[in-house]
Amino acid sequence: MRLKITSLGPITERSEIELGDLTVFFGPPNSGKSTALKAIYYSLHPLLSNEMKDTFVNLGSLKLEYVTKDNIYEFKFHPSTDYLKDLLPEGEFSAEPLFVKFVEENSLFENFKDTLVNTSIMLPSECKGVREVPYEAEISGKTGKVILHLTNELTPKCKEALYTELGKIIMPTVGKRIINKYMEKFLEYLRKEEKVSDVVLIPYSRSFVTFEALTFAELTAGKTSSTASSLLDIIQSIASAFILGLKFYSLENILGDIKELEIYFDKIKGRSEISGRIYKLLKPLIPGDIKILNDKLTYIEGDKPISWKYTSASIMEVVSLLLSVGEGQLILYEEPETQLHERLQVLMALILYAMSSFNKFAITTHSQTILYTLSFIAYLKPTAEEVKKLLDKLGVKNDELAKAIEEANNKKVKFYYFHDGKVEEKSAEEVSKGIPGITDVMDIELSWLSELYLSRGGKDASS
Repeated sequence: MRLKITSLGPITERSEIELGDLTVFFGPPNSGKSTALKAIYYSLHPLLSNEMKDTFVNLGSLKLEYVTKDNIYEFKFHPSTDYLKDLLPEGEFSAEPLFVKFVEENSLFENFKDTLVNTSIMLPSECKGVREVPYEAEISGKTGKVILHLTNELTPKCKEALYTELGKIIMPTVGKRIINKYMEKFLEYLRKEEKVSDVVLIPYSRSFVTFEALTFAELTAGKTSSTASSLLDIIQSIASAFILGLKFYSLENILGDIKELEIYFDKIKGRSEISGRIYKLLKPLIPGDIKILNDKLTYIEGDKPISWKYTSASIMEVVSLLLSVGEGQLILYEEPETQLHERLQVLMALILYAMSSFNKFAITTHSQTILYTLSFIAYLKPTAEEVKKLLDKLGVKNDELAKAIEEANNKKVKFYYFHDGKVEEKSAEEVSKGIPGITDVMDIELSWLSELYLSRGGKDASS
């Protein structure tokens, strides 16, 4: 997978990024790391929109035009990258693979039938009684047609109004089906060519979204259980359902302002299954246990369930990762060091390296601990026994993690340094020796602290 940038937000010089099995984006703030990560995500995972005009449907990554001929809508469609303008800063880039390019280069052939039921459109009185509209669609290449099958005897006035209004409902539906079919084929292509079955973006501020998703799941589980046994139960049930709906509506409005968070919420909401393999690798980051009790994900310490609102920030970060990661995925992960103590950052680096044996990861980081841990491991490729020595010193016993790290030693780890409007690839050895701009800051601080210490009467360490 490649990202070729001419200019994109803070990145002003031509740059090229090729993803490895584990790819690390590092550098100072506002250098374009997250922007590049999101450019990769949206190139592979287009967003749906629904802008409807007279005979034109804009679905974001696909635009569909149609004409009405009696009871037939004839249409043509073409892919579009215009949706990226709303999601990324101004610039120019290309990605390989790219969903829009895949649509452009591949044709779709499909016939299907459906029925529009209980239409709520405003129609003249002559159309009274029209409640179900069967239709069939034929898609051939980048064109097609939709045929309405109306059994009612309709006046010319009714037909004109009906065909106009139905087009506004049916054509976006057909367009979304076309996008979904192309996404299925695109994911098949990614599985075959890139060994990736899904693309997941784990955004910054994810722990808030994870907390809301877990809370929403608990509320939902509580409302779908027992049958009401009294009038009071019925009233409480109705009130609870109303509050739940209001909470969900408010949350959607809040998250809707930041697309990455909205997408992430949709990804993890309602998910209660966790991968045993992932959980074993993440266990060093979890002081208690995470189990499924009464169909709900529950955190337990000392055999006592702990409410999610009382768990630590670091636990919520780990749960975010646990709910997001499966196997055979491309995981785009912003700042995995968030809310983690230095010891946990070392463990997180080890875990990410281990999981690159069965997933592809691209991460952004400001953590020197994560950066140097990954660079030294990628450079020196420790055996499982050597990893166990480090884990022992960190107070961790996890043979699965040690073995997984050794297995990942044959995977490709790549480092990209974002700075001064450009992106430079660095080898693991270069990063392990220190990168100017990162080590310089520490040198400046240590030099100042040394001068300050001496000015207070401290002894010169060299004497």
